[in-house]
Amino acid sequence: MMFNVSLKFIIALSSVMFLLITFVFNFNITFIVYNYEDYHKNDEALCPYK
Repeated sequence: MMFNVSLKFIIALSSVMFLLITFVFNFNITFIVYNYEDYHKNDEALCPYK
């Protein structure tokens, strides 16, 4: 009984940690891509029109 409960707890904890890590990683990747690619592309596109 205790082994089953601990196994479920470990699975739930690992799944929560996995979701949290993937969310943070995806947020960081989109943040980096937005700042360093889209921002500079917009600057390059807007500079000739200024």
